[in-house]
Amino acid sequence: MIAVERATPAHFGEVLPLLRQFNNPSLGDDRWRSLFHYTWPSEDDTRGFLLRAEGRCVGFFGAIHFERDIAGRREKFANLTSWVVEPAFRNHSLRLLEAVTNIEGRTLHCFTPTPATHPLYARFGFSDLETKWITLLPRLTRGFPGALLRHRFITNPGCIASLLPDAMRAIYEHQRPHAARHLLVRARGNRQCLVTFTRTRGARYPLAHVHSVSDPELFTAASAAVRWRLMLAAHAAAVVVDARLLAGRAQPASREAAITRKAVFRSGTLRADQIDGLYSELVLLGSV
Repeated sequence: MIAVERATPAHFGEVLPLLRQFNNPSLGDDRWRSLFHYTWPSEDDTRGFLLRAEGRCVGFFGAIHFERDIAGRREKFANLTSWVVEPAFRNHSLRLLEAVTNIEGRTLHCFTPTPATHPLYARFGFSDLETKWITLLPRLTRGFPGALLRHRFITNPGCIASLLPDAMRAIYEHQRPHAARHLLVRARGNRQCLVTFTRTRGARYPLAHVHSVSDPELFTAASAAVRWRLMLAAHAAAVVVDARLLAGRAQPASREAAITRKAVFRSGTLRADQIDGLYSELVLLGSV
């Protein structure tokens, strides 16, 4: 008998052999464990759904649950991730997709759909969350000396934590144990922008992939120097930012490129520009 059931943190041991089938050498068991045992509280202990055949776990579709305050409201989310089914049971894969897309009362998003699965999300009412990246090129522009002099750039985790206001510090502490890295940009008057990023593989060289920008205006003002700080921190050759995170602000020495894996979302309360990648598999696992 084939059945779908809710996954909880207690099911990690059963699901781990399936997750290993992704054959990604950069993802050890501790990284996969973070999909089930993450560091922020959630009122729902669902971690996705299992596919069982005669009682044995043969498939999994993850859902990372979290809540955030957006525009004065408490919003509930689920980030969809890690859809894997044993080859002999893949004709039942859509049962898992139906289960995760039937999660009620939450904004759903997936940052890593493949070109093959993108149309399936569209059938379930999802829209494109992001379609293009902005690449900040490794060039010294005329604005570099001024940006370097007018701003401080901090990567030390303890120092960042000590400078953040309480609400932002709580979010930052949720991210610290995982794959994400952070750069704090500070300007005069104690204005600051927290940038959350991971190191990812590009087609030819590693990239610093930005997932959240707390102050797009300050990020843009310091962009000439920010890119170099991010490249240094990530040991990367360039920086890529999801276009919506910069709110249409032009960046010096940059170019736009279409994303092959178009992120998708479905929400009854939020716009695409109100959604970032802070609480997602990109932060838990890394942009791999």
